[in-house]
Amino acid sequence: MRDINPRDLWALNRTILALCRTSISMIVLGFVIKKFDFFLEEISSNLLKISSKDIYQSEALYHYMGLSTTLAGIVLCIYTIFYYKRQLKLLKEGKAHDDEYLFYAISLFIMVLGVALFGGMLFL
Repeated sequence: MRDINPRDLWALNRTILALCRTSISMIVLGFVIKKFDFFLEEISSNLLKISSKDIYQSEALYHYMGLSTTLAGIVLCIYTIFYYKRQLKLLKEGKAHDDEYLFYAISLFIMVLGVALFGGMLFL
């Protein structure tokens, strides 16, 4: 084992903090999506005078999208712990390893979520 360059360690810590912020954001976004159906029901019944049955067709969509986004944030938070331990071990061994698939997966998940939300707002 060798000594870890402080710059490498600080870069790893910045990456871990960014992943933690992303997971917190995903958890909060999931909660907001889950509560979006309540907002739609209130707006429709109070302002637009539409029955809640007409606007409430999207309840299941927002329910499951909110839950899946929250779950993805929790899974990312758990993965961050293992990612940190693995990267720290590799730094101590003097090896470098980049987990680019993690960032692709996060980007793909957010893109699919955005398209589904857009479709839900457009067609439901």
